[in-house]
Amino acid sequence: EVPAAALTVDELVPHVDFISIGTNDLTSYVMAADRTEPGVADLLDDRSAAVWRLIEQAVTDALAGGIEASVCGEMAGRPLEAFALVALMYGPVLMRLTQNASLVPGCNFYSTVQSEVGCK
Repeated sequence: EVPAAALTVDELVPHVDFISIGTNDLTSYVMAADRTEPGVADLLDDRSAAVWRLIEQAVTDALAGGIEASVCGEMAGRPLEAFALVALMYGPVLMRLTQNASLVPGCNFYSTVQSEVGCK
């Protein structure tokens, strides 16, 4: 959830068993906008290249270190973003998306199709 942690996963790997990326707060910190503040809430964009680059770097560093990576937050519960996250996190280490149970059916279809087609 903190950009500094996402940028230093390679240094954290020897000390942790897994990482979990909270996309709601990470997006707030990266975009310098609070979703509860009406004056700046519209600046939040978890589709921003800056947010995705941080997630990609954190997942890549976790995979390189042989630890599990998971993503939680609203991003993991939207089908298109879940599809992209599954592709990003495809590797030899177990990956997880944590989402509200009511969103699983919509995302499950995309993840199943992607798994059958292949992510690389």
